[in-house]
Parts: sequence; structure tokens; C-alpha cells
Amino acid sequence: MPATRILILTAAGRTGMPTALHLLDKGFAVTAFVHREDHRSAYLKSRGADVVVGSLADVGDMRRAMKGVNRAYFCPPNAEGYLKAAAVFTTVASDHRLESVVAMSQW
Repeated sequence: MPATRILILTAAGRTGMPTALHLLDKGFAVTAFVHREDHRSAYLKSRGADVVVGSLADVGDMRRAMKGVNRAYFCPPNAEGYLKAAAVFTTVASDHRLESVVAMSQW
């Protein structure tokens, strides 16, 4: 069985960052998906996460982020484009046959 790698979407956000850091502390391999490179993505990288920069609504970005992943944490912002992001994530997650997904809503 391959090692568990978990994709954290919006990894620089309110719930994504603590989730990514907790999983890293527990020894899980984490791919942190962020919208842009900044001090938060640099911090995730310094803690051991593989950081992928991209758009939640871009199929190519999502495929790149999901490479080698078998679990995911999905908590997209409640903003314009949310439904497209959900559709892109669901399609790519299905193609990659993820073993589990945690889907959260915003605060």
C-alpha cells in the first residue's frame, strides 16, 4: 500500500493551515494547495509540505496538485466561482480514485 499523501485545498486559509500543520506534525505527507506564494506558503514549505500554487477552478492546476494524493481536505472559499471549483475538484478526485475526502463548509 502506498504511503498516505493528503491534499489540503486552501492550505493558507483559516481551516486549511491548521489542518495542514496538524497532519504534518502527525507525520503525514501533505500537498498544500494555495492561491499564491507568500509568507504562509513559505511557512508550509518550511514545515515539510509540498506546495502547489494554482486556481481551484483550473482543471490542470487541480490535476497537478492531486498527483500522488490518496486523500483530500476540501474547504473552498464561499465566493464567486465556488460551484465551478467544487465541480473541478469532484471530477479530478473521481479520476484519481481518492480513498477519502473531508469536505468542510466555511465558518
